[in-house]
Amino acid sequence: MAHPAPPTHTHRVLLITTSHAQGASPTQLAVLHSAFTSSNVDVTIASLAGGTIPLHQDATTTKAQKELNKRFTSDENVALVESKPAWTFDGRDFDGFVLCGGPGALHDFVDNFGLRRLLQPAIAVGRPVAGLETGCSALIQLKNEADHSVVSGLRVTCPVDLESRFAAAGCSIVSSGDVVGDSCIITASATASAAELARAVMRAMPTPLEKAEALVRRMEEVQKTVNGQAGKVMKEFHAMKRTEKEFVKVLVSNTLDDIFGAYVPIMLFAVLAVTLYFGGYSYISKCVQAGRVLPL
Repeated sequence: MAHPAPPTHTHRVLLITTSHAQGASPTQLAVLHSAFTSSNVDVTIASLAGGTIPLHQDATTTKAQKELNKRFTSDENVALVESKPAWTFDGRDFDGFVLCGGPGALHDFVDNFGLRRLLQPAIAVGRPVAGLETGCSALIQLKNEADHSVVSGLRVTCPVDLESRFAAAGCSIVSSGDVVGDSCIITASATASAAELARAVMRAMPTPLEKAEALVRRMEEVQKTVNGQAGKVMKEFHAMKRTEKEFVKVLVSNTLDDIFGAYVPIMLFAVLAVTLYFGGYSYISKCVQAGRVLPL
């Protein structure tokens, strides 16, 4: 009996964790991973520095959650030991992003060039970017095309310790909501909202038609880049050809100058010597014939 083919993943999400020694939340990672994979979303886990992801020992309260965490952390298919650095990924290859929390996120998420490089282009094209608990701390540093914080003017929810930072960035703090989505930014203030946050991210992911349109735009951008590079190469080629012609012209001119400068005087001397020789011989012959000079 033939086994059915595995389902094809239609979306990809990148879970981003801290690399700080204080660690990431295994509960958040386990719940997010389970929520996405059960909905046939392909999940990639990355950390800021790559390598083994440090995990913080969450105070899990239920037996079911403890079992889920244990299965997740012992799953060899989950890249917790050999994670790739987040900055090495191309944000255009994913349909959504989640910045996972844990104590370590308050240290290396706050001002990180790799996160800005990864997430700002994704936000520019409307990809959902979510912050969970302390993972929200990474959102304030992200800038839009006007060089303003992407969360400025948005409604967000976050841990109490981060509320003053978001307020200073121009956000409206929603204290009553577990998950708040505004534009393409999604926030959740607590680990308990991880599953709901995952569902919000999946709802905000682009449809197949939107993905196809984005792919066409990306191909057009690549084509423009290729055409621009080709034009640049042709200009450089023609400039080299002109330089080559000028070089040959100068080389021939210098060579002729060298030839005439070195050999023309020698040739003139030789012509003069021959002329004097034959002229002198003719004169002596005439003198001998006239009897004025006796031959030796």
